Amino acid sequence: GGDTLSARKENMLAARIKEPPSHSKVPAWVQAALCRALAPDPDDRYPSLSALLATLGRDSTQSLRWQIATVALVLLVAVSGLLSYVIGREQNPHLCIGGPEKLAGIWDSPRQQAIEEAFLSTNLGYGRDTWIRVRGALDTYTAEWLGMYRDTCEATRVRGEQSEDIMSLRMACLEGRRQELAVLTEVFASADGNVVEKAISAASSLRRLGACADVEALMAELKPPEEANTRQAVETARIQLARIKVLTEAGKYQVALKLAAEVTDKTSTLGYKPIHAEALVTQAWAQLLSGETKNIPKLLTQALWLAHASRHDTVVTAASVRLMGYYSSHGPSEEAQRWERFSEAWLDRLNEKGELRAIFYNNRGLALYLQNQFAEAYDFFDKAYALADKQLGPSNSMTL
Repeated sequence: GGDTLSARKENMLAARIKEPPSHSKVPAWVQAALCRALAPDPDDRYPSLSALLATLGRDSTQSLRWQIATVALVLLVAVSGLLSYVIGREQNPHLCIGGPEKLAGIWDSPRQQAIEEAFLSTNLGYGRDTWIRVRGALDTYTAEWLGMYRDTCEATRVRGEQSEDIMSLRMACLEGRRQELAVLTEVFASADGNVVEKAISAASSLRRLGACADVEALMAELKPPEEANTRQAVETARIQLARIKVLTEAGKYQVALKLAAEVTDKTSTLGYKPIHAEALVTQAWAQLLSGETKNIPKLLTQALWLAHASRHDTVVTAASVRLMGYYSSHGPSEEAQRWERFSEAWLDRLNEKGELRAIFYNNRGLALYLQNQFAEAYDFFDKAYALADKQLGPSNSMTL
């Protein structure tokens, strides 16, 4: 017994097992058998599960014998599982605690001090307040990252409730988030006034960690290339795409655009369509935010068909939503309507209710506004704001 995990652990390790109540119908010999099975010293336990079942099966009534044996076995498995967990943690105190080391140089005291100094050196009146808000946002994000890192490891290595393959998927997702955070804090450490101005929005634009716990979605993602060199090149490209995202969010448009063009060129030669489609969408998105609209429809259309051919459904949806937005702003309206229908169908197919859906609502509102349908337009703007506020946070660029 015990009211807390530590109390239960102490009782189990000391072999303090609560006596059954006086009205209990469990035979004394069953109680004794279970106590022996749960002995802290392995030498004091039954030599095998068969030996335990043989002891539990000595009752002369077959039905009762197996009822008792079954109940006892279920109890044994449940209790021994908890015992294994707490003993495992006791015997391996350093297991699954490597998370803080992975954030060294990314979000530690020296990096935070460098960011604070950079923000304050801009002499902007809101520099200190921005630093305080950014620090709070990244403290929250890194605390969640550390908790998920440890839980992901313990689910496999301590509790034994998830496979090594699932752990690898979740860890790969967390590594992607870590790399994105590293780029963001690197940019912040050399911030100028433009970066400080966009810092709160950029910090809130880090990809959500909850996706790293969505095993079903992680398993549905496209498999990486089988060839080792290509796989490494794809991983490198994704790190660079994360860098482009952060640079764009932070207002470093020219650096982001140069890198985006380079990554698009490199990925075109890899022979792996999904990463080239991702690069094209990222380049188009960076151009949209920087105000450079040249060739955006061409980039997005090429990305869409590459993604379609390689079953990269998320990119198909993203490209179609961006095309809808482009034509909503630049015309012709017939193209905007065509891509609206297409993107809505893909959003529904993926059951997407996050950022892309919010952008879709915003695009629809923009199209209606340009047609002087102001009441209908503001209905969609409100939908976009409400969804972005719920899914992305109140500091995201869509809700500021």
